[in-house]
Amino acid sequence: MEAARGLRGGLGGTVLNVPSLNLLRYPSPWRITGAGLWRHALGPLLAGLVAGSALVFWQVRWHARLQAERGPLQASLQLQQRQQAEQRQAQALEQSQARMRERASAWQLQREHFMQLHSQLSQEASDAGLRLQRWQADGHKLSLQLWLPHPEGVPGLVARLTQASPQPWTLHSLAGHSDPPGVQAVLEAAWPASPAGGRRP
Repeated sequence: MEAARGLRGGLGGTVLNVPSLNLLRYPSPWRITGAGLWRHALGPLLAGLVAGSALVFWQVRWHARLQAERGPLQASLQLQQRQQAEQRQAQALEQSQARMRERASAWQLQREHFMQLHSQLSQEASDAGLRLQRWQADGHKLSLQLWLPHPEGVPGLVARLTQASPQPWTLHSLAGHSDPPGVQAVLEAAWPASPAGGRRP
């Protein structure tokens, strides 16, 4: 009976029989705790990995979409800039051509006025013996220094030149001239300036 309870007899008396403890049959509390923590952390870790992968995938697609949209936008912007540059060049060319046409028209008109004046002076030289001694133009006024054999012919000369010219002529000065005998008259008229960028005809 006592032997069944772990007691046995011996030479020295009764001895307590204690069974041996097998640690492999009782797991360590640290092992239980570590395994539990790993199982609890595995779920959030996997969720984080999934979320991170989804974010990276979204960023890649968003970047690819931006790149796909940027190409047509850049091409459209470059086309618009090129068209604007061409329009500016066309406008500048048109303005330059318009200025050239204006100058050419002004030169032509001024040349016609000079030809009319020359024709009238040639007629006066033939009819009244007029001589052109000097002429001067300063861009605003044209002056003619003339010799006539008689002072009575000056008023008629001024009237005929005014009729043949776009501007009226006036007598600026009148003086006697002894060699050859006659009068020296200086006539003046307002005259348009020469077109810019050119020379007098």
